[in-house]
Amino acid sequence: MADGPTVSLQSDGLQPGHDIFCTPNNDAFHASSLYSELDVAQQEIRLVKLWPGSGDDAIECTLLPGAPLLDLKGRYTAPSYCAGSAKNTEPIVLNGTTFNVFANLAHALREVRQFWSTTYGDRECLLWIDQISINQYDINERSSQVRSMREIYQYAEQVLVCLSTQRCDPRGMSWLVGLARDVRPRGFDEFPEAERRYMIRSNRNDWINPELATLFDGDHTFRIVDHIRENIRNATFRKGLLASCEVLEAPWFTRAWVFQEFIVAANVHFLYSGVHASWQTLLPVWTAICMDHNRGFHKIIFETIDDEGVRSYLPEWAESSELFGLLLGDAPKAALKGLESLIRIKAQWCEKHDLLELLAHSRDRNSSDPRDKVYACIGLASPAYEIVPNYSHSTDRVLIDTSMKIIEAEDSLDILWHAAASEPRHDSTLPSWVADWRTRQVDRHPPISLYPELKKSEANVSFHILETRHGTSQALQVDGVMIDMLDSDSRNSRRKGCFYTSVKGFTGGCSRESRQDDEIWVLRGCRSPLILRSQERFGYKLVSAATYTHQFPMKVNMSLEMMMEREKKQQEGWRTISLI
Repeated sequence: MADGPTVSLQSDGLQPGHDIFCTPNNDAFHASSLYSELDVAQQEIRLVKLWPGSGDDAIECTLLPGAPLLDLKGRYTAPSYCAGSAKNTEPIVLNGTTFNVFANLAHALREVRQFWSTTYGDRECLLWIDQISINQYDINERSSQVRSMREIYQYAEQVLVCLSTQRCDPRGMSWLVGLARDVRPRGFDEFPEAERRYMIRSNRNDWINPELATLFDGDHTFRIVDHIRENIRNATFRKGLLASCEVLEAPWFTRAWVFQEFIVAANVHFLYSGVHASWQTLLPVWTAICMDHNRGFHKIIFETIDDEGVRSYLPEWAESSELFGLLLGDAPKAALKGLESLIRIKAQWCEKHDLLELLAHSRDRNSSDPRDKVYACIGLASPAYEIVPNYSHSTDRVLIDTSMKIIEAEDSLDILWHAAASEPRHDSTLPSWVADWRTRQVDRHPPISLYPELKKSEANVSFHILETRHGTSQALQVDGVMIDMLDSDSRNSRRKGCFYTSVKGFTGGCSRESRQDDEIWVLRGCRSPLILRSQERFGYKLVSAATYTHQFPMKVNMSLEMMMEREKKQQEGWRTISLI
């Protein structure tokens, strides 16, 4: 029996960081030393053989020895599921020994087993399963395997997404499949020639493939609504519609790691309580469901049902609290938002995808480990960022290192807008210039669309440790010019932000953290004005983005760029300051 890797343990017998990454207790299994050390240089992974079974039969698996990932390319399947609580577990049989897995994983394996038997019959089922294939007690192995996650899901023959977390009504998935079959979107060749030329020329909706732009055919959404109106009096159809709302509320849509697992997969099937459908089948109808950003598909459906001409046929159902909850609640909105981002990023994704955009999407996704807000995205971005998963690092260090790597790789300070546009965390010990991807974003407008006159320029930054009144801080040294100062406290509520008035008479949007005497700066390499607060001899704190409501007043009669150049001349060029 091979010896496992030698590691330093804490007083609880686990490696540093394991207490943060919660997994079910499997001490007995790990004592059997079935996890031999993987060869990192060969990018080895372990596969799991899932044995046949049916229904609620016990799940039996065999953990196979490690093998190079390239040798296994296209020979295994990778499940994608929402792990759920580590306290909710279920035992399976792994190499003849009891092994505790997430209850959601146990359910997913039953779904995979059923899909496999109906699709492939007696063919051997080989899986890569994160909780089992990775030795969760080895923090070094966990970190190295996370670095290979993109390739693991990219090289899989298929990715099986389990949307359900327990046995539930399968009619929702069946209804969606039927809707996709009965109401199809227009194909690229069905559009008038002028529209096809426009799609190719303008790359509408930022789709890389113009044919994918047809998925956002507005007429498709209305044809679906008309189809629902025509069939709403059918009781079976109505029950399927209600059940489909539950499918779209699956927690899988809002999880962090599934984003990468899904985006890189070449072949995806969705499993839901015994019903399965390919991504190609569901894509048109799910795209149509995400179409109406202002009102939402659920609201359109509710208004359709609530129409007086339809409602008279089904008063009890239309007025039920169940309908209100399923169609108009927060869960459907969050799920649809997550689904929309999945569709867009998958269509746009290339190997050099913008990491800031990916991280901005991660804000709205859930993860049990906050470090995964970053680690789940880096596999989709260019390797030039050189961000390497390391679970021995604290969350603060991961966030600081990520901001530093982005600034260095892009030679840009645009990330400061993301840091400034975040909801403040008053318990945070992070430097103010570090983007905290754990928080929601207050302002959804990207800086480049707000301030095109601030041309992209080299950042010319450096990093250093600075002693402050609160101890040491990782400081960012930048060049900038102060162009104005806030004149009064910002008390006018604007949802999660407020308005400011400057000394020179400008008005604009800022965060609630802004206050009188804060300064408006333009920093070299950042395409958004920022509000900074002097920390006396220690430097400056980043407080907020400075969003101008209108162009500069007519009495000033100069653009933001002209204002910046005038102030630079008066202040004798760029001024070097430290952000802490």
